[in-house]
Amino acid sequence: MKCVLCILLLVAGYRIKTGYAASQQCETSSVGTHFMFGLIGYYERVTSANATIQLHLTPELQVSTHVRVTAPFINMNRTYTVSNYTVILLHGRLIQFENGTQYKGTEVISDLNISLTVFISGVSDIAEGFLALPLSALGTRYIAASYTPTYPYSSEILIAGVENDTDVILSTVIDGKRNTYLTFQLQKFETYQFKVNNDVSGSIVTSSKPVAIFSGSALAHVPAGIGDWQYLVEQMIPTKYWTTRFIVPPIYPRRHFVVKLFTDQDNTEVHYYNSTDHFALNMNKMTSVELLFSTDPVTVLANKPISVIQYGHNGDKMAGDPFMSTTQGITQFKNSYKFVTQKYYSRVGSNTIAITILKNSTGGLLLNGHSMSYWSAKNVSVSPPLDQYTTLFVNAIHNSYFHLYHSDGIKFGAIIYGRPGNLVAYGYPLQLSFTNKDCGKHEVSLTTVATTHAQTTTVTKPVYSNSTFQGGKSILVGLYI
Repeated sequence: MKCVLCILLLVAGYRIKTGYAASQQCETSSVGTHFMFGLIGYYERVTSANATIQLHLTPELQVSTHVRVTAPFINMNRTYTVSNYTVILLHGRLIQFENGTQYKGTEVISDLNISLTVFISGVSDIAEGFLALPLSALGTRYIAASYTPTYPYSSEILIAGVENDTDVILSTVIDGKRNTYLTFQLQKFETYQFKVNNDVSGSIVTSSKPVAIFSGSALAHVPAGIGDWQYLVEQMIPTKYWTTRFIVPPIYPRRHFVVKLFTDQDNTEVHYYNSTDHFALNMNKMTSVELLFSTDPVTVLANKPISVIQYGHNGDKMAGDPFMSTTQGITQFKNSYKFVTQKYYSRVGSNTIAITILKNSTGGLLLNGHSMSYWSAKNVSVSPPLDQYTTLFVNAIHNSYFHLYHSDGIKFGAIIYGRPGNLVAYGYPLQLSFTNKDCGKHEVSLTTVATTHAQTTTVTKPVYSNSTFQGGKSILVGLYI
């Protein structure tokens, strides 16, 4: 009897232990020790003369960290010692111009947690950047965000292999319409690129093992046909880490910005608000919409997880081109961000940090130990129903290390964007925290927040069209499959 009791206790202990381990796997972040990335193509083949890839490595702790960078395509396998931060330069030939497969993956391994951002610089129109995700934050299902390319150039998706013998299915969507299924197998460091002269937004990637996905356009105007063009790229977040509540800061001092919304479930109810408008969308699985806003923060609320991508608008005759950036959900906020600003451009424009935080918590916000008043931060309030938040904008000098944190541990959102040259721009979140939606129920009732009159549009039919919401500043471009 005693033996039976011992066995039961052991089983119970094992279940508690494994249950705890499983719960630990439900949460991760953009900080990690192992990364793999690739880069979608520019409109022409890149050489060392016209582009450089900069890796911005920032350790979580201010102790020496050993980092190894491996890129077989350029015969690179080097180890670096990183203290506060290090910027490592890579050859521009890692930017994949070719359709199909290459071995252009780059691996970064560190012995302590780091944050990694990738910044592309060089000739005009190729400057962009993105926050890289560690292997612990990758997944096996993605929906790509891109943008309509400037003719005759391409919109692109690149899949980077993390493990050998990874089976991949790419369900392509072209200009909002389902196109073809492509199946292939990737080895570690192998990259597969799909590129066409149309928007590939909404294309779905599924795989047998985790992969890293990058998407964007070789050259694009934002909005299409307006302003100057720019290379756009961003790393995609797995659908399992999507969330339901967002505050999208404006791109001060620009007068407009563009947002795309993506959903992966039927009957997704989305509400979005600024200071003058409230609109509602009923979106079904595998649909996306494009919206134009001006100088107010925009609140986006959904009853099921969605993805929100922000694009820099280039129709206001200011310095700087378009860019694309992942929008942090409120659950993806952190209480501390260590980062370094780009060093390639220093003469024109600015590097700006946009911070989203509870109004009653701004006093504890510090950048390199100084309050927001020291930095002359600009303040723009968020409209109801999330008017307890505000957005702050702080200009930061180039090629410098920063620590942005809250003295009381309050979580807040932070993105960086720049107009550091007449023909360049970039933007990306400083860091992200993730909770796996499969670990809990994320469906949310919106009845408590949808209190004002909203114009409702249902997104269900296979159609590609442009339409304007009358009576508001927001323009809807529907992309449906």
